[in-house]
Amino acid sequence: MVSSISDHDLIFAVLHLKVSRPKTTYITTRSFKNYNPDAFQLDMFSAPWSVVEVFDGVDDKLYAFDLLFNEILDHHVPIRSIKVRGKPNPCIAEEIRELMKSRNVWRKTAHRTNDPHAWFTYKNLKHQVRKSTRAAESKFIKDQIQNNPRNTNCIWKAIRLCIPKRSVSPKFYSKEDKIVADTFNNFFASVGKSTNSKIESLAEKNNFDLNNSIFTPRSFPTSEQFTFHVNRSRTL
Repeated sequence: MVSSISDHDLIFAVLHLKVSRPKTTYITTRSFKNYNPDAFQLDMFSAPWSVVEVFDGVDDKLYAFDLLFNEILDHHVPIRSIKVRGKPNPCIAEEIRELMKSRNVWRKTAHRTNDPHAWFTYKNLKHQVRKSTRAAESKFIKDQIQNNPRNTNCIWKAIRLCIPKRSVSPKFYSKEDKIVADTFNNFFASVGKSTNSKIESLAEKNNFDLNNSIFTPRSFPTSEQFTFHVNRSRTL
């Protein structure tokens, strides 16, 4: 490429790189979609468990028991491979997961029976899950920032959890070009002020002193700093 700032043409390369998609993850679990506890108990009661006593060895007895039990289990709760659609949330502890399971059970019961008590319990559990998740995320982000003041990787991971996910659907604007341009201009002109207000509000809420910075800027000796040198000699 011809450039007026040098006696030599600039050499450059263009790389058309594509981000490789992560491999799809599947987990193997049992499906309780059509599970009927009464039918399961009836089959367990009717199974020929006396066959287990025919064998003399302990291993043979265990093999016969597993064969009968797994056959009944596969009939009522079959094994399914489920595609994992998202990454697990590192903020959610086992207590919140158990709360989510209870919420899902009551949601199915409420839809199936339309019982007012079931709907009330489901909505109450739904509120508890949302409240517990927000509290866990707030504590996780706060701990990540305070415990890793010099680890920018951990800090940026915590910051990304606070950023809303990018919408996949494209945006369409039916307004005139000037109105759209003014709207974008007003947004970017005020984003700094609004961000600063949010930072001050969060700092006040968490009793954090913004003047007491936990970040120490890195300093480099003069010999390692980048500088321009003018070379006035020219070879013809």
